[in-house]
Amino acid sequence: MDGIRWEDVSIDNFSFEECSLKNNHFNKCSGNGLDFKSCDLSHSIFNDLNVSDNYIIDCKIKAAKFIGMVKGFSHVIGCNFTETILENCILDEVCFHSCNLSEAKFRHCSLNESHFIHIDSMSSWATNLSFLECNLMKCSFKDINRISDLYFWKSNVWDAEFENDEEFVEVVNKYSRVLYAINSDVVWWKPLDHYHPDKEYIFKGSLAELDDEVDRGFPVSKLYPHLEVFISNELDNLSSYLKQLRSF
Repeated sequence: MDGIRWEDVSIDNFSFEECSLKNNHFNKCSGNGLDFKSCDLSHSIFNDLNVSDNYIIDCKIKAAKFIGMVKGFSHVIGCNFTETILENCILDEVCFHSCNLSEAKFRHCSLNESHFIHIDSMSSWATNLSFLECNLMKCSFKDINRISDLYFWKSNVWDAEFENDEEFVEVVNKYSRVLYAINSDVVWWKPLDHYHPDKEYIFKGSLAELDDEVDRGFPVSKLYPHLEVFISNELDNLSSYLKQLRSF
């Protein structure tokens, strides 16, 4: 069943089990009780999907795209979401349980009161998992041991829940924006969008690694040369300020 296009289809109380559904395109489909179990949905596109009371269990969903999902799945269990993009989706109160979300990206999504949990808290299931301009009110990340695995940008992280009651500070300067997790010593930084519009994210690391990035001329960030002098001064001052915060 690979390569099928589903247009404006209503699928209620139906379960796909052990199906190969690679490169499928679900466009403006809806379903109550639509479940996927042990299916391969890799490289599929879900556009304007409206579902409720649904489960995705033990599925491979690598490099897929979910765009404009009005209602999310109730439970997502044991799935591989590596490199999948979820954009403009309402995923409130969804539980992502024991999924591989490495390199996955949530962009402009609502994840209020959702949970990211895993049976193996020591595994690398959330490496470079990104939340870009997302709503994270009471979203739980308590099963994630290393907040440095994650990438946050323009998201209300201070309203989310972390294992160590993480404290954040966000600073917007003339040329750049910085988010800093004080307890865990993690910096997320990039120039303001109109100065470097071609990159969604640029730098993640500790304060010491940020200092080294500035001192060495931005080898990781690869800034436009004309920005370096302005941003270097900003980040030097900012680093001193953040170090004082961390020492309190």
